Amino acid sequence: MHLRKKYRQSYYVIGLLLFLTTLLGAPRDSFAQSGSGATNVFNITNFANAANQLSFNGNATLDGAKLQLTDGGLYEDSSAWYSQPVNVSSFTTNFTFQETNAVADGLTFTIQGVGTNALGTGGAGLGFDNLGQSVGLKFDLDRIRSIPESTGLYTDGAIPFFTRGSINLAPSGINLASGDVMAVQLVYNGTTLIMTLTDTVTNNVFTHPFTVNIPSTVDGSTAYVGFTGASGGAGADQEILTWSYSNSPDLPAPTFSVAAGTYTTAQSVAISDATTGTTIYYTTNGTKPTTSSAVYTAPITVSSTETLEAIAVETGYTSSAVATATYAIASVLPAPTFSVAAGTYTTAQSVAISDATAGTTIYYTSNGTMPTTSSAVYSGAITVSSTETLEAIAVETGYTNSAVATATYSIAAAAPTFSVAAGTYTTTQSVAISDATPGATIYYTTNGTMPSTSSTTYTAPISVSATETISAIAVATGYIASPEVVANYIINSTHTVTLSWDAPSSSTDPVVGYNIYRAASGSSSYQLVNSSVDTGTTYVDSTVQSGAAYIYYVESVDSSGNQSVPSNQVSVTIP
Repeated sequence: MHLRKKYRQSYYVIGLLLFLTTLLGAPRDSFAQSGSGATNVFNITNFANAANQLSFNGNATLDGAKLQLTDGGLYEDSSAWYSQPVNVSSFTTNFTFQETNAVADGLTFTIQGVGTNALGTGGAGLGFDNLGQSVGLKFDLDRIRSIPESTGLYTDGAIPFFTRGSINLAPSGINLASGDVMAVQLVYNGTTLIMTLTDTVTNNVFTHPFTVNIPSTVDGSTAYVGFTGASGGAGADQEILTWSYSNSPDLPAPTFSVAAGTYTTAQSVAISDATTGTTIYYTTNGTKPTTSSAVYTAPITVSSTETLEAIAVETGYTSSAVATATYAIASVLPAPTFSVAAGTYTTAQSVAISDATAGTTIYYTSNGTMPTTSSAVYSGAITVSSTETLEAIAVETGYTNSAVATATYSIAAAAPTFSVAAGTYTTTQSVAISDATPGATIYYTTNGTMPSTSSTTYTAPISVSATETISAIAVATGYIASPEVVANYIINSTHTVTLSWDAPSSSTDPVVGYNIYRAASGSSSYQLVNSSVDTGTTYVDSTVQSGAAYIYYVESVDSSGNQSVPSNQVSVTIP
């Protein structure tokens, strides 16, 4: 008989066991029958009904129909074993567990050759540490040290510490402390233990093979199976919900390379199984696969909505459960289009919305929110009479909803109009400004600058009595400002200046006429305004401009062409 000293409770019986070995010729421990007689198969769905088949140690107990390893208290240490040894040469076991209010430390599924009173160290030891002749698969949730939740396989009571052989579960999306029910399948074929861990709520799956010689490790082809659990400075409520064990190893269900779901393009789906050498049979027509179904050899192209179902088969194993994945291939609808291009307009627009795919339903909004199937259903052209943004989607059964189409329409207020056309006039003009946009406010300038909402507000006709430029815009709520409108008015009233003077009293040569000179007020540049010598003593200047100021003087001309000195100057302002 092979003895190990790692299990502390066996130390005091070493002498007795050696003595029995001498007398009896090294028999198997009393709890592990030699040969193939111990081939227990069980399926526990209610632990209360199976209490007489279980041995409890430490804090392990029943919680109704559940096996409770720890109840949320601190520094708890537990184990529970199936009361009879089972064949561990090859097997399949399935169990579900749940961790609630979970901080620390975790639990294990353990196979051991010690006995039904076996209990290891608690805390980070998970009730497995120091448990000799053992193989333990841990589910570790030590959150005190912010360590990622992990799994891992340990033997001979090695402490399942987070730094030793741990496999991080985070990349799989599985959160042991979520409160979700976790389903575990373990399949052992004599050399490889394949674990498949599934979150039954999120359907996240983690699969990992462990190479291990279980009979050699536990010193026999039969051993005890069960669970250990522990807490330390923080606790968790750790419960086993169901448990089954069979000596015929079940193949794990096949897995699909593409998750079931809705896609917009065809998918290439590969099917595989964690057990090497298996043959995978599959169907795509909704029937359950059998060994008469198609044999999987290469990735399957799923170009339309389809359900793949597959099983794995291998000699010496029980065929796997059926794996199922439904793929919905829904093409994306084209985005709706608008009959009127987005832009700025000066009048209301009638906008029709359409989609290139016949039979679609179009949903739209005009308030800046994203359209959904709860939005208004498009049924006819939409009148856009003020600045507005239309957004629309197309929806149809069997398709993925279209992208959102968006068009912003800016409606400008109508340009103002003037009651008097721009031009040249000889009299003062009264110019009224109006706008066709209801409720519009008109702003204007008369100094050549562009009007804004800070300019003068139009309230009454404008009197234009001299050359002037009027610029105006219209502004209204819900519209952008109108274009600027400009009108130039030139007022040319008929004005004349009459000049008169006295003839000189004496002259060496006779005076034959006079020349009249004019300059703009403030200028020293005088110009001759009469085209020929004026023989009279009066002159009428009819070339003056309204609003201008002038300065005049006169010089006499004798028969020899000589000019006198200038007369006095006179100033004139034209109204």
